[in-house]
Amino acid sequence: MNDIQFPCDAKDTIIQVLYQKGDPAFICGVNGRMCVHMMEEIEKEMNEDEEVCFEDGNGEYLFSIQYVSADYDEYGRMENRAYWDLTKIAFQKLNYE
Repeated sequence: MNDIQFPCDAKDTIIQVLYQKGDPAFICGVNGRMCVHMMEEIEKEMNEDEEVCFEDGNGEYLFSIQYVSADYDEYGRMENRAYWDLTKIAFQKLNYE
């Protein structure tokens, strides 16, 4: 048997994101379970909270991601909306800087 692991069998999902100030950040690599809709949601959230996500400036970021479900009270009213939790695991400056 070979040692190849299917991305959907990974325990964690890792995304690679390219960020350059002034341009929308975008996902340029994925290891794990991910569909286009999920990528769009994550990119939207990252670009809305740019200062927090990209504190190291221009470059490529690796994030471990996890979906956090919305919280509801006993009457079914949403207390906290669902979101993507991103944990930065690596950063690399762009070569041209």
